[in-house]
Amino acid sequence: ISFQHRRCLSAFDKLRFMKKQPLLSINIPTYNRVSYLKQALEALLPQLSDEIEINVSDNNSTDDTWDYLGSLAGKVNRIKPPVGTDANHNILSCVSLGAGEYTWIHCDDDIARLNAADNIVRAIKEFNRPPALSFDWHGFDVNMTGFVNRSEKAKWKRCDRNEFLRCISYKFTFASAIVIKRGCADLDYITTHAPLALIPGNIILSTVGKYNDAVISEVPLLAARGSPGTHELLTTFSKDMFRLFHMNKGLGYDPDVLKKVYSDSLKTVMVHAALNFRVTWKAAWNVTACSLGYKNFYTHVLPALARRLTPRTYSLVNVLRNGARQCWQRPRN
Repeated sequence: ISFQHRRCLSAFDKLRFMKKQPLLSINIPTYNRVSYLKQALEALLPQLSDEIEINVSDNNSTDDTWDYLGSLAGKVNRIKPPVGTDANHNILSCVSLGAGEYTWIHCDDDIARLNAADNIVRAIKEFNRPPALSFDWHGFDVNMTGFVNRSEKAKWKRCDRNEFLRCISYKFTFASAIVIKRGCADLDYITTHAPLALIPGNIILSTVGKYNDAVISEVPLLAARGSPGTHELLTTFSKDMFRLFHMNKGLGYDPDVLKKVYSDSLKTVMVHAALNFRVTWKAAWNVTACSLGYKNFYTHVLPALARRLTPRTYSLVNVLRNGARQCWQRPRN
């Protein structure tokens, strides 16, 4: 074969490889939740195509997760991280799994809409390969009561770093709504500029901050399971959130936007945490110390914390809340 023929064959082989390379890798971190994983994959497997692949990082589960993944006839690639990897670093490892140009981190207990992957692929092409994408999601209880899966048409828009946070708000911490272009996320920076519990959120916070570019959709493309937790979620969204913002102050986010994100979290995720997650004196102190200057602490979080105590305490807090509301409504000199 002549040199020219070899050059043509080499170019053809490269082209053929590029055609086989998927555009989107759906990467799922999991551990001992095979029943939830099956529900997640039931929604995702019909969305597979030449442009979409699925990889599952099984963090050395002791149930039958590994055998179940092996029974899927090669439709899913299964990977085991090193023994001792915690959940947050398992999520971080999903940024680099697979061969796709983009990574969609999809938690094992969430359920994607029937055409979520197609929506993401369309946005990647339409907006000329942005560094990061994100979208809204619906929350359901642990049993997914009232959930009916269906297709949705996303409404994507491009925005800078501050508009990204204004729209996504505290939900930037939600791992299942993170889509990152391969090579854009700085893994070393992420691990050294985030508290452990917020490493997943810093994947997209640092990437969007660095490139000042993101594509988002306010149409929910996923249903999130509201599982009661055992960790101190109040600490995560108060003390750890402040630490995260401080550690990433060089990324160019507007301080007023960061304050809005924190204020939004007080009337949403922190209320949920106060009512459904473990509440310790340490967690109560952290959220109080960080939130005294925010109205939503007095009108939302404090009553929720009191509800976990006694009805008498709850009544007392209602009196304090009404008094605080009147103070906030007075005109300031």
